[in-house]
Amino acid sequence: MHHTAKVYITFKAMNQSQQQPQCSSPQPSTKPKSLELAQTIASFLALLAVLLGILTILNERIHRMRAADLGSFCALPEFLSHFHVSYIGHIAALRGQKTPGVRVPSVKGLIEAGDEGLWTSVVLDNLRTDKTRVGWVPLYEAVFEAVVEYRKREKSKEFGEEVESFLERAEHKLLRQKQVRETTEKALDAEENGLNKRKDTFERRFGQAKVASQEEKDTERALKRDRKKLITRKMANKTHDFYRNNGYLVNCCLKLDMSDEIDDQADSETAGLRDIQITWLVGQTPGIKVTREELVALALTFGIALKWNSHSRTLGGIGAFGTSLDALPGDGTWRLYLERSSRLTRHQRCPGSGYSTIMAKHLACGSLPFAQGSKWVQSIYLKSEILAGIKAGDSVKDTFGFGGESLEYLRSLPASKQTDAFYGRGPRATLEKDLGQILKADDSPVGVRCKWSRAVTGIAFGGLVPQAAERIALAVGFTAAGEKGSAEEELEALVDDLHRLSEQKGVIGVMGLYVADRVDARESIDNVYYTRPERRDSRDAAGVFARYMTLLERVVAECDAAPRGSPGGQLSPAEQVYEAACELMQRVYVLAVRSQNETLKKNEEELLNQHLGKELEKVRGKLNDKQGITPVDCAIVVRCILAAWARQVPYIVWPDGQLSMTAPHSMILAMDDIPPVTVLV
Repeated sequence: MHHTAKVYITFKAMNQSQQQPQCSSPQPSTKPKSLELAQTIASFLALLAVLLGILTILNERIHRMRAADLGSFCALPEFLSHFHVSYIGHIAALRGQKTPGVRVPSVKGLIEAGDEGLWTSVVLDNLRTDKTRVGWVPLYEAVFEAVVEYRKREKSKEFGEEVESFLERAEHKLLRQKQVRETTEKALDAEENGLNKRKDTFERRFGQAKVASQEEKDTERALKRDRKKLITRKMANKTHDFYRNNGYLVNCCLKLDMSDEIDDQADSETAGLRDIQITWLVGQTPGIKVTREELVALALTFGIALKWNSHSRTLGGIGAFGTSLDALPGDGTWRLYLERSSRLTRHQRCPGSGYSTIMAKHLACGSLPFAQGSKWVQSIYLKSEILAGIKAGDSVKDTFGFGGESLEYLRSLPASKQTDAFYGRGPRATLEKDLGQILKADDSPVGVRCKWSRAVTGIAFGGLVPQAAERIALAVGFTAAGEKGSAEEELEALVDDLHRLSEQKGVIGVMGLYVADRVDARESIDNVYYTRPERRDSRDAAGVFARYMTLLERVVAECDAAPRGSPGGQLSPAEQVYEAACELMQRVYVLAVRSQNETLKKNEEELLNQHLGKELEKVRGKLNDKQGITPVDCAIVVRCILAAWARQVPYIVWPDGQLSMTAPHSMILAMDDIPPVTVLV
């Protein structure tokens, strides 16, 4: 029994011990959760610190890579405009990639594009240098914008992917500028309307007064001052509007005649701009490699005669349009700087078409181009015996043998076509209409239209360059003949008349701001800027000849030429005037030749020794009386322009040429005296 009770008590105790936990409830505790949250936050912060450390290391590497990337400057559009490259991303910089160098057409390519007519000296006249940008960018930017404008008028082939991207950027910029100009034009028109109302009020108030009071004088002076400011702003707001929209100017920068003797199948129009080169880095600045031949061609196009400065041992010169080229040695490299200095009032820009790069190079080297084909430019090279032959009425003949030092100099320069020069003295033609004919080596004519007088006439249509070889000027002066007298003064007076006539039609600034200032000054008897130096340099000559070109284009716009496409209008107005001028110049040239050996008839004598100033007075009278002018009248203006150009153009003197002290002159540097390579920065 005791044994049974003991077992029962033990079993009961075990049963109670097993059931006791089931009846008890657990005690709540917050310590594990707070600890877990703290551990999570700590882990996150540690991970964030690691990530920040990695990012800092990566960022420092990116900065180091970009600091070591000297070409990163090339990706800044504010410095390189249309020619900047793409900015490399962070991943590319992290991997150590460098900014690619800028690839642009060479200076040779630019000159060749100018030879094809894609741009003219207007690019240089409108050039605006900017100290905040790389030195060569304004020139390239202006050239590409001129090409965009050219492609709106003429068809051309594609230039390649790189060049097309530059042209696209230039086109977008021109489009934005056009939108700004249109908005500005509306504001200026509103301002002009207000100015006209003030003028009407002034005339009603003081129109009947016999004696001008001080108030009237002050009011009139204020009106003229405000009008002058308005003209300045309107001119700054216009670029190609005079040509494209209203026809106030007619482009007279014509291409050379096409030669019948040259295979014309190939088209080299786009060859120049496709000559791409990668820029050199001078410090962090991308520079363009320029060979000595490219430098000379660029200088002649700018109207610059390069000279050595013996004191500073630098090479350079100042030319047309206030531009200068200066080559300075440093760090083992000749650095070339293109600068734009201030311009005198009489040197201010005109809206005309300027001159071509072909004419600038050829005339400076004593060569006068008269025809071109796909691969050649045919020209007359004026040696001493050729000049004598031209005055005697002999023909110019193709010949073999060494032409001359300046001809070889010309042939070494960049050009879209090679030079086929004629420098032999041929027999005199039997018919007067054929005097000055250009012959092949077998004495057969090169072409029906290829004559000396026609080549001279072409100077007025794209060849009014600011410097030329002495023999060229002498030969042109002989061909134009006539009594110069007051021709230059009458040309400037005709410029003023055309300005007044244009203003009467509501056209402001078509003859240039300087002319507007000059006319206003003369009418108000105010300070007159119009001064004429006794001896012209290329800067003065460029300003005068730019006005002559604008004058010709304005006269052609006023000419009663047959409309193109109508009977008798197979040619454009400019071409009709050109043909009329060629006919007149041939007649004058024949009389100039005959007058040396025989007595001319009275009417022939009158034509040869015509008082050019009085003839211009007649043209002025027709314009002022609104009688209308014909291509024959325009031909007279062309003759006067050629005579004035030959008289005023500064001379380039070559070692084998004669030296005249009657005109400004510059000696040409030998090619070996110029550094072989410079860097345009």
